[in-house]
Amino acid sequence: AMETLFHVDQTDGILYVSRKIDREEVCERSSACLINLKTVLENPLEVHYVGVEVLDINDHSPSFPEKEKTLEISESVLPGARIPVQAARDPDGGPFTVQQYKLSPNDNFRLEVKDKGEDG
Repeated sequence: AMETLFHVDQTDGILYVSRKIDREEVCERSSACLINLKTVLENPLEVHYVGVEVLDINDHSPSFPEKEKTLEISESVLPGARIPVQAARDPDGGPFTVQQYKLSPNDNFRLEVKDKGEDG
């Protein structure tokens, strides 16, 4: 619940973070993560609206759907044949999502990554 993320100290009026905020948990896949809060002050009664933007950090590792994948490739396959593999998933967004894929050096295969655009 959003209420448990922040609290206001009654003596100094400072907004404090109550617990660790996981941006991916709070805002899921949305590009902007804005939490709107309403604070009420007494004597005199004042209502203030506060917007808190939660910025992402690189706190999740990318993972593939399967830990290991075995591909059966016939010896008759022609050079240049494409064998698609499933992309890794990374809950982090923007500059903290999967940036590149690498294939261990070998003489038989090369890795070609198809750009999926802005939406991942």
